[in-house]
Amino acid sequence: MRDVARVAGVSLATVSYVVNDGPRPVSAGSRSRVQAAIRELGYEVRRRRSETLVIGVVVPDATNLFFSRAVAGVQSALTAGGHHGLVASSNDDPATELELVRLLLRGRVDGLILTPSGAVHEEVDRLPESGTPLVVMDREGGATTLHRVTMNNYDSAFKAVRLLVESGHRRIALLNGPERVDTARDRLRGYVDALRFAGLPELPQYVRSVPFSQEPGTQATRELLAMQTPPTALFSSSVVLTAGALTALRERGLRWPDDVAIVGFGDAIWAPMVTPPLTVVEQPAERLGATAAQLLLSTLREGGPRRGQRVVLESRLVLRDSHWGPRETVRAS
Repeated sequence: MRDVARVAGVSLATVSYVVNDGPRPVSAGSRSRVQAAIRELGYEVRRRRSETLVIGVVVPDATNLFFSRAVAGVQSALTAGGHHGLVASSNDDPATELELVRLLLRGRVDGLILTPSGAVHEEVDRLPESGTPLVVMDREGGATTLHRVTMNNYDSAFKAVRLLVESGHRRIALLNGPERVDTARDRLRGYVDALRFAGLPELPQYVRSVPFSQEPGTQATRELLAMQTPPTALFSSSVVLTAGALTALRERGLRWPDDVAIVGFGDAIWAPMVTPPLTVVEQPAERLGATAAQLLLSTLREGGPRRGQRVVLESRLVLRDSHWGPRETVRAS
């Protein structure tokens, strides 16, 4: 709109009045110059904000339980306002992510909710300046002027590892996501600081950074179990990695927590149903998605926050039976 105003030789407000058909009248001459500039620049006039909105949502993997719950939260908030969402999965690939964003913009979405696969592309970073509101969900990245809704990943990991320490464990492994993802880096920091807080040594050989999917989680757990001195406890930083860890333990005929204790990051419908039921860090995934959608909608409406609002949601430990200490520790107590 600023470009249209410059070419037409009018104010930005005048362009807005022409595009939105009000609220103030525009002279025939000014209207004609604005319309000519719109045609010259190929400016795509977006629907008025009072109408039904269409929001694009790009997540790394919509089949991942955490993201499917977050998307459900987004859809719930949008539906409540009579709006719609278009959801796409980037497969945690930056190039695919950028292409999906471009496709959604060509489809004239009114705003975007994005969980970036890595660093936010500069083209995406500039979207709010060009008139497309953007909220970054779950992960960090991008300019500080972007809206974002995240989890307190550092504190969540710290609490989980501290629980395992207080349960009597000294050899605690971390099954984590790729280091290029900021949530994984934050959970690694929480893990390391919890060990330091307890006066325990950092043991890099007990850390595995793998893609957020089940098979890499299984393979990484196999490697940990095959060590000459395997860990007695495992903190798994996502639901899908936890599923992979349980698969590896079952392959070896091992039980949790008798052989290896586990605390998982993220609750799943099956977590309280396995035997013994899993202790987890519960993430409010649906509230995460709903908050991201509400922040975006408030930005689209008059009076909403325009720049750089950051919302951090807290998790909580759900204590079940998979985190207890080694059998020799229990006997000694």
